[in-house]
Parts: sequence; structure tokens; C-alpha cells
Amino acid sequence: IHTVYSTDASDPVDLKVRSIVAEGVEIACASEHEWIIDYQPYFEQYGVTDWAFGLPSLELTTISWGHFGVVPLLPLPGEPNNGAIDWVGKSPKEVFAAVDARPEQPALIVNHPSLSQPIQAYFTAAELDKTTGTSDHPLWDDNFDAIEVFNETGFDSNRDGAVAHWFALL
Repeated sequence: IHTVYSTDASDPVDLKVRSIVAEGVEIACASEHEWIIDYQPYFEQYGVTDWAFGLPSLELTTISWGHFGVVPLLPLPGEPNNGAIDWVGKSPKEVFAAVDARPEQPALIVNHPSLSQPIQAYFTAAELDKTTGTSDHPLWDDNFDAIEVFNETGFDSNRDGAVAHWFALL
């Protein structure tokens, strides 16, 4: 869920949290681009913790080799971007190791791994082979925990992309 803290959303956090409760969402995962926020204090402030729970995370959004979910990831007030993982000028191996080093032991999820644009798709950027599940590309590192196979679409529309990569990795 994005709010005003992400460049592609404009919702104020308090309005988004109230909307989450009104929609009946029970677990709300805050996933801002390059910023960590936790909705739980808002749920507590509004007295709705019997109905909703906030899970802070990060949408780690590199410019050239993909997007990743990092869940859970607690905010670190006073740190740049509230403690977001720094990826600038770093290789996937370095960034993935930084995720592993966090005390929350977050899962690293490869978001939309197989789009045609490598800027948003790690498997495309790292040239992951859809048959063997391997890559010799310098960007390739398999130190991730999960992949997003379906994003607003189903099996058939992802058959030649994320599904093929998923099956190759299996």
C-alpha cells in the first residue's frame, strides 16, 4: 500500500489508514518506495487494533535492475528514508546481503520479476534463463526468498514470463 511517501501515490497516511479500516482490510502492509512507515501506531491511535494490524515493509526500487519487497522492515527514525535499504551504486549481491543483515530477518521478494522493461524486472535485467533457472549475468544473485508471480493478472497472462521463471526455479 502506497501513500504520499511514494512518488506514485498522493494519499495522506491518515486518510489511507482510515480507508483501510473502512474497507475491512485486516492486515495492511505499508510498502512505500524507498521509505519505511508503520501503520500500527495509526491503528492504535484510532482504537481499531481489534480489526486491523499494520505491517511495515519497503518497496526497494532500484533504477536499473528491479523492484523488491522487503517484509517486515521496521522504521528507523533519524536514518535516511526512515531506514530504507540503500541500493545506490551497489550490486544485487550487496543489497541482498544488506537485507539479510537487518535484525527483523525480513523476506526479500522479487516484485514483478519478468516484465519486458529490465528497469522494473530483476529476472529480465539479470537474464534469468526460463528453462534452467540459472544466469551467468553479473547482476544475478539468488539470495532472495520469494517471487511475485501474479500482479493484477492471472496464470495465462504470465505463462511466458513470471510463471516460466517460477517453474524454472522450482
